[in-house]
Amino acid sequence: FSGGGFDTSVIPGLIALGGILLLVAFIVALVIALVVPMAMLFYVKSGNFGDAFKFGEIFSKVFTVNYLIAWIFVVVWSIILSLIATLLFIIPVVGWFIGSGLATYAGAVTGYTIYAETLKEMK
Repeated sequence: FSGGGFDTSVIPGLIALGGILLLVAFIVALVIALVVPMAMLFYVKSGNFGDAFKFGEIFSKVFTVNYLIAWIFVVVWSIILSLIATLLFIIPVVGWFIGSGLATYAGAVTGYTIYAETLKEMK
């Protein structure tokens, strides 16, 4: 191909840049996934929306061993509930409702209960 085509020598650099950006996006998503439950608990505890943005206090609670263990447990629990819900989806109509409720409501309630108990123990 002639006449000012695309320079293929930049492809490895673009792939490397894409990999770096993907890694940065993964780290940011992980930090957000760790911080959001605690920020919501700060808001619920006080009833003041501004407390959800007290990042210094939130980070001091999030990066503790107890919270990280609770977070990992909630992630594993959510995966287990999702697998059970997927099996329930095989059952027409009734399984769809039960599976959806199990995956969303039960997962959220048990997850935030575990987070709240962990926050209560941190005081």
